[in-house]
Amino acid sequence: MKPFTRLGLVLILAGLTVLGVVVLKSEKHVARATISVKAGEFETRLFYLYERDVRVLVEVIPSVAKVDIEVLDVTQYLKFIRGESYSHVYAVNGTSSIDFNFKPLRGVYVFVFRNSSGKSVLIRLTIVMEGFEKGCFKVGVTLLAIGLVLIAVLKVLQRLF
Repeated sequence: MKPFTRLGLVLILAGLTVLGVVVLKSEKHVARATISVKAGEFETRLFYLYERDVRVLVEVIPSVAKVDIEVLDVTQYLKFIRGESYSHVYAVNGTSSIDFNFKPLRGVYVFVFRNSSGKSVLIRLTIVMEGFEKGCFKVGVTLLAIGLVLIAVLKVLQRLF
């Protein structure tokens, strides 16, 4: 019984450690980029995003210019490069500014900016990530729960035998 009790305690400590790290890393992260897009062309930027609440703000300068914005994951981006048909995580056409939220899975996301206007534009991109990283949070809670259940079951078995 002693090894299982130790295992339960180790699982509880591991769960608490993971949850502590998740809380410490839950601060707001801000990524900013300024992108120049020539008339009739497109530009891409890659970002590694975590399973957190993500807010994206895009401002086009001059404000009368319009751009198309697409957010693609890696698979969609490879199809985009090869010229195959693809879907997108998020897309908006003909905007001069936008503010949107989405919940990505952990991984690389590509932001594609298409300038269909007759002049070059400057795009200010701000990505704000905040909140708990959901995947790590679930792991921490699971480890904690398994450790608590293991110790509780062992206590019941000790009383019975």
